[in-house]
Formats: sequence, C-alpha cells, structure tokens
Amino acid sequence: MTIGRNLLNAATVLKAASKQIEELFGEFSNHLAGTRTSGGIGFRASKDPADAANYMEGWAQDGWRLTLVATEGGKRARKGHEYGEVTIAVDLGREGWLAEKVGEACIYVFWAAPSDTWTESIDGSEFFPTPELYSIVDDQIFFWTDVGEDEALTEADFRADPLNNTWFFVVPLTKIDTRRKVHDLLAGPIVNLLEGKFEQLEALHPALRFSWQGDEPAVLE
Repeated sequence: MTIGRNLLNAATVLKAASKQIEELFGEFSNHLAGTRTSGGIGFRASKDPADAANYMEGWAQDGWRLTLVATEGGKRARKGHEYGEVTIAVDLGREGWLAEKVGEACIYVFWAAPSDTWTESIDGSEFFPTPELYSIVDDQIFFWTDVGEDEALTEADFRADPLNNTWFFVVPLTKIDTRRKVHDLLAGPIVNLLEGKFEQLEALHPALRFSWQGDEPAVLE
C-alpha cells in the first residue's frame, strides 16, 4: 500500500529535520554563549528545557523550543544574575501558530524582559498574537503591549528600552541554511536590538513582515 511507503518517507524526513533543528539550536547556543552586549548582558543555558511531549501532534513532532537565560554582572555569564531570557522556537505547523498562516515552517526569536517569560505561552497548545496584546514595530517585531489594569505600552516604550520589554520576530526556517545565517538572522539581531541598534534592523530583511488584518496578523508580500 502507498500509505506505508508515504509514512516511511515522512518519518525519514522528520528524523532528518529533527537532527538539523538540534544542530541549529546548538549553533545558536554557541553564538550567544560567546557574546556579551555592550551593556554587560551575557547568556547561558536554561535550567528549564522544553518537554518534547508539548510538541507532539499524534505521532509527529511539530515544534521545538530552546531557552537561554540572559545574565548581568560577573565575569562569566554562568555566574551573573538572571536578567531576562532568549527563546527560539520552531513551528512546523502547530495549531494556532503562525506557520499555518504563513504557509511554511517558521522559527521565532523571543526576548522576555526580566521577571517575564515566554515558555508557558510557547509550550501551550496555541500561540497567536492579537492587536489587543501586541503592536507590530517596523512590520517585523511583535511587541507585547498589555501590562494589565487598562494600561498599554507604546512603540516609543519599546524603542526607548527594548531590554526591559518583551518581543519577538519570525524568520522562515528555510532562510537558516548555513551557520553564518544562524548568527546573521537569529543571534545577531537579538544582540543588536537589546543594545537599541535599530539601524541594524536592515539585517533582518529576511524576517517575515506583518500587518494587522482585523484581529489577526497578515503576512506582507
């Protein structure tokens, strides 16, 4: 039966994809582990690894997550005090995520400000930005604006202090095809944005661009 052959082929592709994504995560970790921002922020591995069970849809895995803790102070990142976190997540069509809308696999790059975290939202079954909770900066960066009690942050707040705000951007997974691209399109932009180097956003040109269409983000051509 062709279904048996198709399943074997699909399993082979997913195994290869899993290995490549693990290698990508390793490269990303290595890039950031050797980085310290101009403000003294370093990075080290998180004590909260992702549970693969959260990313299983039937027998197939449709997502991955890696979180690194940002630290400040101390001569080495592992000795510093925790100060926010960086998370990357791969979306192979998770229900309620953006890849379904984009039409291709995506990788998200998240920054969570101190005392904040993305992991619960990411590990949950659905993650979908709405204009009630986010603003889109320069068509590329989803900036968390909801701080409760009928208050909302503005784009000016983000630009004034990206380090102490919470945001993410999205890159097509197919664009990350070399080790250099891991730095140029994932790790590098995180560091530039944390340092407030918005003029460096041009380096993010492969990142997906969005605008609000009603209550949902729509991909810009």
